[in-house]
Amino acid sequence: MGRPRGFHYTEEEKRRIGDRNRGKIYKNSHVTILNCAICEKPFRAYGAQVKTLKTCGSPDCKLEYRHRFYRFSDERKVRQSRLAKSLGYGLWMKGKKGTPRQAQVARDRWLGSGNPRWRGGVPRSVTRANWIARNRDRLRFYDKRRRIRRAGAAGHHSYDDWLALKELFKHQCLRCRRFEPEVDLTEDHIEPLSQGGSNLIENIQPLCLPCNMWKYTRTIDYTAIAFTTLVAA
Repeated sequence: MGRPRGFHYTEEEKRRIGDRNRGKIYKNSHVTILNCAICEKPFRAYGAQVKTLKTCGSPDCKLEYRHRFYRFSDERKVRQSRLAKSLGYGLWMKGKKGTPRQAQVARDRWLGSGNPRWRGGVPRSVTRANWIARNRDRLRFYDKRRRIRRAGAAGHHSYDDWLALKELFKHQCLRCRRFEPEVDLTEDHIEPLSQGGSNLIENIQPLCLPCNMWKYTRTIDYTAIAFTTLVAA
């Protein structure tokens, strides 16, 4: 049903309806009376607006508050101007019109060999693909280390430790006695992680992938056999 003929809202009801339509009143919001930081007139703040509202909402108060509290100091303007001049493009980036020469100098600083990310004219996709092709063993090591850490294994070792271990055994698989690059050596845990083994370098031995898969969860120390062979030789 609508309102009866001749009905009029009171001023308080009009104010509440207007605030509700403007989205200023929310359910269970707390009303706080604050004073405007410019004109010092009281105004209402609802809920979390207490932390953000500083003015009564008048455009003049908002503009004055912005100019009074958000303007850059003269020292900061001087520092920005000196920085802009040192980079060679003046103040044209701040909305002020500069000469075409200043804009060209600024662009030349980041084009070609002047850019710190310059790759000699080679596209990024090509350089990334070349890097991946040269560092497949490193990427394999980091991926395995990430999975081991996620599993919560004790101990850790670095990629340099793994390279030193392969160098110690002359890049040879300790089971089948084949060398790199004929086979790709992988890290094998002497005591498997599933059996409570650690990820320390002392628990690592280089095996090729087929030998690593054959060993599975057995505890076989090929490093002791290899050291015995080296001593006998």
